[in-house]
Amino acid sequence: MSQGILYCYPLESKSEKAQLAISTKDRKRILQEFHEAPISDHYGAEGTFYKIALRFYFPGMRKYIADYFKHCVECNRYKPTNIKAAERKLYDQILRLCLSIFWSSTRDP
Repeated sequence: MSQGILYCYPLESKSEKAQLAISTKDRKRILQEFHEAPISDHYGAEGTFYKIALRFYFPGMRKYIADYFKHCVECNRYKPTNIKAAERKLYDQILRLCLSIFWSSTRDP
């Protein structure tokens, strides 16, 4: 505790950087800022967990974030397992085309 503010030092991290302990009432706001703010992105539960864990801590954080993501409409709509077969085939064709263009441009003449 420093000046009335509680910090946590993660055991599994080699970093000496402290994480700010977050109260129950601030958890959702922190998560929304890291996940839904215009400058953030929908990185999924794991990516968001690691971004938040660099600065903050609260008990049960990984489970709380995973539960939050189960209800994120945008993440659930665009996660790879929800892409239709026709869209996936088109995506694969575009990816192959892009890769072939890239590889042909990087070869020595």
